[in-house]
Amino acid sequence: MAGVNPLATLYATLSEGLHARSDEDCIELAFTIREVLEGLLTQIDANKKAVKAITNGTKRLLAEKTPNAK
Repeated sequence: MAGVNPLATLYATLSEGLHARSDEDCIELAFTIREVLEGLLTQIDANKKAVKAITNGTKRLLAEKTPNAK
């Protein structure tokens, strides 16, 4: 993620004391935080699917290589 830790950035943003900000600033931050979280969840889901595909494909290839595996 281009050398940026999104979770650490979210934590730092939320730790700054949002109550000291204006409502408009808080709403803008909330939308930005939502974008970051949605992006993270999309990336996590894609990674899980990729790992599953690699694992399943590797198992199929190993089964083909082993004569008595079928």
